[in-house]
Amino acid sequence: TAGVEGVGTITAFEKVTVPAGTFETVQVEIDYTLGGGKRSKARAWYAPTVGLLKMADEDDQVIWLPKSFTPGTA
Repeated sequence: TAGVEGVGTITAFEKVTVPAGTFETVQVEIDYTLGGGKRSKARAWYAPTVGLLKMADEDDQVIWLPKSFTPGTA
C-alpha cells in the first residue's frame, strides 16, 4: 500500500497573519517520502489555540490556509 513517511523539525516561533486572523505559531519543516519513493519537503505553521494554520510546499506555494476560525469552548 502507498503511504507517506516523514520527519518534522521545529525551525521557528513566529507570528503569522492569515485570513482567519493573526496567531503565534510554531513553524515545522517536514521532510517526507511518498509511497512511490519520491522525496519532498513542506513547511507547516501550528498555532496552539488553532492547530494547523498554514502549509506551504517546497516551492513556497501555500497549499493549505483557513479562511476563518471559531474557538471552541473548554
